[in-house]
Amino acid sequence: MKNRVKKMLKNPMLIIFILILIFFTPQALISPGQNRDRGVVIAIGIDQLESEYEISLLTFIPTAQNSYKELTSVISGKGDTIAKALYNAQITMGRDIGLSHAKTTVVNEKLLEEDVAEYIDYLSRVTSLSENTVFICTNSSAKELLEASSALETSVGLQLEQIIGYNAKNLYVTDTSLEAFYKGYYSESKSSLIGYISLTSEDPDASTATQTGAEQTDAEGGGSSEGGSGKQDGQQSKQIKNDGQAVLIKNGKKQQILSVDELNGINLLNIESLNQIITINDVNYKDNKLRYSFRIKNKRINKVSTFENGYPVYGAQLILGLELVEIDGPHENLKINTEFSELTPEIVKKLDDELKTQFTSALKILRKNKTDVIGINETFFKENRKEYNRFIKTIGGPENFLEYVNFKINFILESD
Repeated sequence: MKNRVKKMLKNPMLIIFILILIFFTPQALISPGQNRDRGVVIAIGIDQLESEYEISLLTFIPTAQNSYKELTSVISGKGDTIAKALYNAQITMGRDIGLSHAKTTVVNEKLLEEDVAEYIDYLSRVTSLSENTVFICTNSSAKELLEASSALETSVGLQLEQIIGYNAKNLYVTDTSLEAFYKGYYSESKSSLIGYISLTSEDPDASTATQTGAEQTDAEGGGSSEGGSGKQDGQQSKQIKNDGQAVLIKNGKKQQILSVDELNGINLLNIESLNQIITINDVNYKDNKLRYSFRIKNKRINKVSTFENGYPVYGAQLILGLELVEIDGPHENLKINTEFSELTPEIVKKLDDELKTQFTSALKILRKNKTDVIGINETFFKENRKEYNRFIKTIGGPENFLEYVNFKINFILESD
């Protein structure tokens, strides 16, 4: 045994390991937990007041004996600059903070009247705000939205990024992360989309039961998800409302708030965008006028870009697999079955007209605001570089390019 111990002590690596244990283990045992001097920020909100800014932090402080409700709180600070407001919020918290764990960044709609990138850039550079954070705009104050979000996490565990994430997976597929915002901001068109969430006062006559989840309810093809919240410090109860809208941004400024149908039109050319509802009215069936709603269940896109007579032409064939999800008519006993699911020539014609109307409406908005968020500039640059660069010089720049593109869209509809 002695020989074995002597042999082990001759190993320098073992000696170093023992010394490390001797010097550092006692210090680690008696030192306080990191949560005593560092706060974990899971969401950040930025508001512009009359003469100053307000930074609000949704914080998570692990404490074993507290309930879940007591673990989260909204702490804010004000200042005439973003840096000072953040510093004052940190003083209020009484802990060092870092934003690398922040999953959501919320800005008030008023901030989008200026170049919002100036404020976000400071946070990402100085406080390590992750580019994967979900970027959201709200009609109310960002602070109130974080407070309502905190109440949601208390009651049902529904987080703010989950609410806006429902948009991205079901109503439209547009990456609303900070990274996607920067990608659009520094692109040729300098345009991008971010999520939009409303905060409304709860109806005092409504049920006090919390409404949560992500439920599509709009028969016209849209949807909404609502989350109730408790009262905050005696204030009127607020309700988070997700209507599937988004903010169209150019040069860091708000251009227009887009509806669900307008976003659906934009995303027709997006292969990842599924589950949108297309509704048609006045379909003839045995002397009745019915309304049909179909869900886009799968999608294939064949597209080509070229120049004809010196002008850009974008052609696309969209093969859509549709699933009948609802029929509305004068008889309550109407049921979804194979007879109704058949895509008759009349149904195909009405669906084709509706899809083209949505795309035309969305394209009109993009052209008016000179915002190419569907990547048309990028497509022509990659596939027709010489013709594209030559054409750009004649029209005064890339931001005008979308106005001159001739779109030839053809829909092939299949019953899935």
